[in-house]
Amino acid sequence: TSDELPRAPEAERYAITRLRFKDDQRYAEAARILRPLGTQIAECPPLPDWSEAEHLEYQKRVMQWVIIRTIALAPGQSMLNYESRRPLLTEKFPLTGFSTSCIMKPMDNTVSADRSHFTEEKFCWAFFNAGVSAGLSISRHAEGIDTSWILFNKPAEPRNRHAGLLLALGLNGHLRSIAKWVAFKYLTPKHTMTSIGLLLGMSASYLGTMDTLVTRLLSVHVTRLLPPGAAELNLTPSTQTAGLMGIGLLYYNTQHRRMSEVMLSEIEHVDIDASFESVDTLRDESYRLAAGFALGFINLGKGKDLRGLHDMRLVERLLSVAIRPKAVNVVHILEQATAGAIIAIALIFLKTNDEALARKIATPLFLPEFDHIRPDMCLLR
Repeated sequence: TSDELPRAPEAERYAITRLRFKDDQRYAEAARILRPLGTQIAECPPLPDWSEAEHLEYQKRVMQWVIIRTIALAPGQSMLNYESRRPLLTEKFPLTGFSTSCIMKPMDNTVSADRSHFTEEKFCWAFFNAGVSAGLSISRHAEGIDTSWILFNKPAEPRNRHAGLLLALGLNGHLRSIAKWVAFKYLTPKHTMTSIGLLLGMSASYLGTMDTLVTRLLSVHVTRLLPPGAAELNLTPSTQTAGLMGIGLLYYNTQHRRMSEVMLSEIEHVDIDASFESVDTLRDESYRLAAGFALGFINLGKGKDLRGLHDMRLVERLLSVAIRPKAVNVVHILEQATAGAIIAIALIFLKTNDEALARKIATPLFLPEFDHIRPDMCLLR
């Protein structure tokens, strides 16, 4: 029926899609179920011994799961609508949210969730992903996506959806044309999600270029890249993690020695006064994992041609963190670095067919060894 036809922005490509999927309605159905603003449908049949109040309570519980499903639609929606739009430069680019109402079968009554429980502050990543999804629908070949367009769409207060849009624009290469003073204007309020979106977006737009200005922009967001004795950074660990990942993208496939040293040192960093009571709020598992990805991207697939990195003993040091026994007094710290080290090794030796290294990081051969390995690390290996 006409109601099931895909709506904008996917309507333009429907003519081509209809030729490819001419025998059924699979594309129309995909477009329908991936609409986060559409009214969702769920089922909660009442049991004979339930009162009306109990039935309503159970419907509200089902509604919580429906909302979680709805806010998880963004990645699928971005794949369906990828590069399908060329925005009108005179109109604000729409960044949609989520529907919080649901038709509950078999009674067909509408149940609405309490919107106060689903604010941007509480579900920051969901709204961030919605912004990324909207931004990825903009074509890489769209014209006029420049500083003035970005400022035209900039909200008065930092928003998580706009932060996601910045990341998407970076992934599409549109942040190459942004004026650097605008980047600093975005970073000044120190809004975590905006900083993450802009830093990663700028790095993706300048992938592998080692651009000096972007390097400086990232450096002031990573403690390790500041000179000794510099003032403490008033930034969240998430922002610094994004800065670290940005360096990996900016220096992608360059085998840059200095940045490789920084990433390796952050993976294996141990405080001198480390104890079981001390907690490093910055260098948690996600931070060290980002360092592992960054180190891998900088030396992507160069495991058999490390050039000027041989004297760093890069592979041996990564293996010591990834698979070898650790000292008792620092095991609780280095345990957080295991995932980063494994990912770094995987990326550095990507497609090298290095059988000797593959045997070293493979899962253990003997059952007792599994007692000393976390299941998720076993899966990574």
